[in-house]
Amino acid sequence: MLDSGNLWHQMKKRFNTFGGSLLACAFLCGQTAFGQTRPTPPPQPTTGPGSNQYLYGVLQSGPFVVSGKGKNSGYTYYTYTPIGLTPSPSDPNPLPTPTSAPVVLFLCAEDRGATAPSDYLFLLTQLTSMGFSTVFANYNTGGLQKNYLAVIQADLADALNTLATNSTLVPPALDSSGQPLYTVVGHSEGGYLAVNLAATAVGAGLPIPQAVVSFEANSSKLAAFNPQGINANTLVILVIGNDDTEGRICPSVTLWTEMTQIALVNRPFIYVQSDTHGSPAQLGNHWFPLTYTSKDTDPPGTTVDDRDWNITFKLSVAATACVMNGVYCDYALGNGPLNPDGTTTQTEMGYWSDGTIVKPLELVPDPYKAFASDSCPIN
Repeated sequence: MLDSGNLWHQMKKRFNTFGGSLLACAFLCGQTAFGQTRPTPPPQPTTGPGSNQYLYGVLQSGPFVVSGKGKNSGYTYYTYTPIGLTPSPSDPNPLPTPTSAPVVLFLCAEDRGATAPSDYLFLLTQLTSMGFSTVFANYNTGGLQKNYLAVIQADLADALNTLATNSTLVPPALDSSGQPLYTVVGHSEGGYLAVNLAATAVGAGLPIPQAVVSFEANSSKLAAFNPQGINANTLVILVIGNDDTEGRICPSVTLWTEMTQIALVNRPFIYVQSDTHGSPAQLGNHWFPLTYTSKDTDPPGTTVDDRDWNITFKLSVAATACVMNGVYCDYALGNGPLNPDGTTTQTEMGYWSDGTIVKPLELVPDPYKAFASDSCPIN
């Protein structure tokens, strides 16, 4: 077991290092031929679900092997659980380690460079530092492509049991019937599988997820399924970027259009718009949910940026906090008041260093009509 009680402090050190690199890149990479510096992206917010107001430290544990499976079987996962922070002058009375916590199951992409916990490390720690136990399912490590959903279902069931019985971890929070409370967040193939998991949870003998957040869903290598199987009370947020050249728009549009059992307010469809006003550019590409790689950036050399804390971090934390605790629902649902610039807490992306607004997210009322030119199939 990798038992890293000091992970949070390591992450802060890494973030400071990358933050310095980000500023250096913003200065050097942003130079024009005339020596002028291009605007830099906004800093991380100081309030809200994507902010740096961290409540807990992070304990990374694993890899765990699903009971009855071999260590090389592909049935493995990591856990990230919240722990009490050490008192400091700025925070003399931090929260203790929680006695229980809602769980977030995270499903990565299938493509190389987006398959390991390290590729999403800052997102995993953001979720955990906000008070949720996070599970990273290594579903695609054993050549089990045709069985991805079964692997994920087994990982989740085993992880919920491990969290409940391992005394070094934090037990799952339970609903009124004694079932573990959890949400699912996924990227690319993981984004498509996250919705599939919600649609098949009951048939697999799993608890019903309270929310699903799907980033850049990619169905190209995966079997179709019926989104009507998702519980009508589940919050489902679908997010797609305008520069996605991998899965493109149709998987998410099709899913949204077919889950008619879910009220419109509970299935927001969010469109990310690329903004190249400054440097590094904030691209709505297929890879923006990555946080520990240069695969998602232009120019390369940065890790976390505005797209992370104002899209991936914000929506993942907000969806979970909304369905579990009733907070940050305006960020998750997009029903908050308008800001002076016309954005909401859900769609705002902040301002470039020269005061120009970063292109906000777009809450699309009817994606099937909005993207009719894509001719997305509907079953």
